Amino acid sequence: MAIKIPKHLRDALRDYQQLSIDAMIKYIGRFDTSNARAGLVQMPTGSGKTGVIATLARCETRPGPVIVMAPRIGIREQLTRYIDKRFFEHAGIDASSLPRKIFELKDGNDDPGDLNDLVITTTVQLLTSLLKKNAPLYQELRNKAVLVLFDEGHYEPAALWSQVVRSLPCARIIFTATAFRDDFKTFDIDPDHAFRYGFDQARRARYVRNVQMHGYAPERSPVAFAAQVIEAYDRIFSAPDEGHADRPRVIVRCDRSEEIRQIAAAIGRQGRSVIGIHETFNDPAAGEYHSVPNPDTINATFWVHQFKLLEGIDDHRFQMLALFSELRSVRSFVQQVGRVIRNPKRNSGATAHVLDHSPRGRQAKLWQEFLQYDKLVERGDPGALDLNQRSLVDSIREAVPGLLYVDGRFRVPADVTALALSDLQLPLSANIFHRPASLSLPHVEDSIRRECEEQDLFCHVLNGTPDTAAVLHIRIGMSPFLEGGFFPEPKLGVAIVHARGKYVFIFETAPSLGAEAVGARPVDGSLLRRLFVKGVRARLTAVTMQNANLGADQVRTRALTANSVDTLAPSFDEHGYVLSTATGYSRGRRGDPSSEEASVRRYVGVGSGRVSDYGGGFVPFDVWKVWAGEVEQFLDRKGTSLPVFARWADPTGWPKDPSPRNVLLDLSEVLDRYRTTGEDDIPEEQEIETDELCADVKNGSFEVSANGKPLEIEIVAEPAEGKYVLKSTALDARYYSTDPEAREGLVRYLNRTQSFRVIPETEGHIYTLGQFSRPLIEFGPQYDDSKMGVLGALFAIDELRDIKSEKGKKARPHGSGWEHGSLFDLIDRQAAGTQMAPFFSDTEVMVCDDLRDESADFILVQRATKDHPERVVYIHAKAKTKASNCSAAGLQDVCGQAQKNLREVSLFAEPGPSKETKWATAWDGIPHTAGVVNERIRKQRTKSEPQDDIRRTTKNPNADREVWLVLGNLLSKRTLKKALLKTSPPAYAVQAAYLLFSTITNTAAAAAKLRVFCAP
Repeated sequence: MAIKIPKHLRDALRDYQQLSIDAMIKYIGRFDTSNARAGLVQMPTGSGKTGVIATLARCETRPGPVIVMAPRIGIREQLTRYIDKRFFEHAGIDASSLPRKIFELKDGNDDPGDLNDLVITTTVQLLTSLLKKNAPLYQELRNKAVLVLFDEGHYEPAALWSQVVRSLPCARIIFTATAFRDDFKTFDIDPDHAFRYGFDQARRARYVRNVQMHGYAPERSPVAFAAQVIEAYDRIFSAPDEGHADRPRVIVRCDRSEEIRQIAAAIGRQGRSVIGIHETFNDPAAGEYHSVPNPDTINATFWVHQFKLLEGIDDHRFQMLALFSELRSVRSFVQQVGRVIRNPKRNSGATAHVLDHSPRGRQAKLWQEFLQYDKLVERGDPGALDLNQRSLVDSIREAVPGLLYVDGRFRVPADVTALALSDLQLPLSANIFHRPASLSLPHVEDSIRRECEEQDLFCHVLNGTPDTAAVLHIRIGMSPFLEGGFFPEPKLGVAIVHARGKYVFIFETAPSLGAEAVGARPVDGSLLRRLFVKGVRARLTAVTMQNANLGADQVRTRALTANSVDTLAPSFDEHGYVLSTATGYSRGRRGDPSSEEASVRRYVGVGSGRVSDYGGGFVPFDVWKVWAGEVEQFLDRKGTSLPVFARWADPTGWPKDPSPRNVLLDLSEVLDRYRTTGEDDIPEEQEIETDELCADVKNGSFEVSANGKPLEIEIVAEPAEGKYVLKSTALDARYYSTDPEAREGLVRYLNRTQSFRVIPETEGHIYTLGQFSRPLIEFGPQYDDSKMGVLGALFAIDELRDIKSEKGKKARPHGSGWEHGSLFDLIDRQAAGTQMAPFFSDTEVMVCDDLRDESADFILVQRATKDHPERVVYIHAKAKTKASNCSAAGLQDVCGQAQKNLREVSLFAEPGPSKETKWATAWDGIPHTAGVVNERIRKQRTKSEPQDDIRRTTKNPNADREVWLVLGNLLSKRTLKKALLKTSPPAYAVQAAYLLFSTITNTAAAAAKLRVFCAP
């Protein structure tokens, strides 16, 4: 017999452990290399699966190594501890009396020596690496191994495993708690040698704990969530004695590294011991671990993680699970619950507690679904091993007759595994990327296959060509009209990756399988413009443009459709837009080189590198390849593109030196989404208050200020990815998202949306909306303000140099007005005694509209004079406490405020709700300004309502409409002018100029004029 178990060890095993071992001994005895199928042991997490592995490994008597494989280093380390001593110590067995010793294979250069009496613990990744290198150690293991024990990794693609598992010609046993994945098709499980022991069986025998679900309403605040978890802990277990080693412990599951930090910090502030575990962490001194530490040496009550504690932690002290972020699959959820159900002393009534914060109790429903599956396991239903998409695909294929009449034709059902590239037909469409120097199509093919299997998709790799990788996949969708039931909706998809010259052409039906495998950036917009070749019949019929100016209240996208966009008169602000998509007519042959060039309707998507030629239908793959070559020629040509492209900002591609010189963050769209967590001594649940979001970059990082405290942010240019990447643990720790549908941290949001503008080291470029463009207006000694009008819009006022407060700290006595020396007071006094006073002359109506759905801080109506017609003025004020001669961040705030309310200024705007009630109440600036101002209406005409006068003047086509920005202590005209005329203009000045220019053009688009009052 290959495995001989000492009686005292067998007596120490549980009955079902003995049965599983006997079943596997039987499998080993019948193993046949000519039909090398695998055995299976399925036991619930926490029921002693590792003990079975340890017994089989240490009691194998045949000469040759026993290989124990794990999918993670942490699991390898845990298996090593248990197989070496820990399991046997718990069982009261002297491990030194067993025949085999343990060797932990950590590195390909390790030398285990004589293999005959060893148990080799290692990872599947290391063994795969040795296989690919054809290392001598791997060959020795392959030739001498007598048994392979594979501890399941629940998130590692099975394709990676199968390369190693199938190459080892000996008995192999798979251990799992969830045998309902597609992976087990790859392992080729022999159902006659599958031992299964269900969760409920183990629960009734008290080998695992009962599971009690505690339902909570979803909670996005880390502070509130932490308080609920601590309250539940204290209520169920009582407040812990942090010095007591056997106290109950808690696993907290999050979705992102930033959430882990936020939750850990919130728990820590309550005086509880806590650690965080994540792939990106590496600061144990701060309680942040890269991998799972040994629970025997880390004395923490709360362990917060993302995926690390789904497996590789076997400690009975974990008794509570709290899910800040839910797990969407049964498999993952069962694995996570398995960490808190161990009951080694078989205590009666022992209970694991799960705090379910998911919407509508979705985690509890997953648990109930698992219990239904568990009944199949206990009944020994053979279908319990076949609950996966591949089995469903096989069943559908077998159910379809050999001939069908479909779509007016007789068709033979296709055998996906027998298809070749020549069987495919594709539309004339592809996403085109710059070809990476390290591109390997076999690697791309393998990456796509692994991702398909990770998503539980049936997939088949086609026999490609030297320049093409191709993978078919079948996705079994679920009808969206069913919440719990299932109606299959199969769909065949394809991923084609075709390398051609300097480019990679990708056609795929599933999102980003090929693109992610290639890891390249889309071709630059400047190249895509070449696909519209200047000619008699060439023209654009539709375009969409994105505004290069940042801000939540900007026009984001503009679309034009016409018989020929070229013939339309350009709007004066089009140069501030970046082309996003273009549809029109150009030359082409649609993949037929023998035909004459003809007019082809073509679509181009700039950000994605998408190119489509319409009208050609679906064509055979070889025709599609010829079409790709035709597109390649257009991309490489040097001819003239359509002149109409000159109307929009000129895309440049990445400059020679994209190193960031200055950054302006744009948080305007999410200011109301994020709240403070209590970090950095900032009160909890405060909205983001931006102080300074524009900064120069020094040594790869920059500092901004928010909620009164500085923040350091790293920024790295990633030309290969076509983007910049921000990094800041402090920013993520300070703010959390209140939106349950957009839970990402602030850094992740900024990186995903690229909501910032960068000025790089290379002059004459600006990065916005994820791409570089060359501004049509050039700064420097040649700067011509007549083209841009920025300096012409500035009016220098001496008194504004020293005004540091917008509204003052305290209103004047008796509610008579604002604090003297504030901007509001200056405006309220109509700038009496200053150079600004003439602009207020002839004012007959003045209202303070500040706060609560404001149109502006102040609104004026001035009577007609010989110098100007009747005029309505919307005033926006902004001051900085800290002196600045050119604050881009301060300008961003006030310019954004002004542009947001341009709808009120427009001649054609619909009137909003009445403001009579608001204007009849006192102005109250708490908490920023103490006291009130009794009268919002500071001046009015007799026998006339201010609201009527303002609306009538705004709607009068003969009246002037103006927007004023009144800036205290944040902009100097002289400083800005001097900076813009420098040979190398400072980045902050360029940012400020673009903000002002954007406001000028948008104000003009509303048929109004902008005046900016600032310091000289």
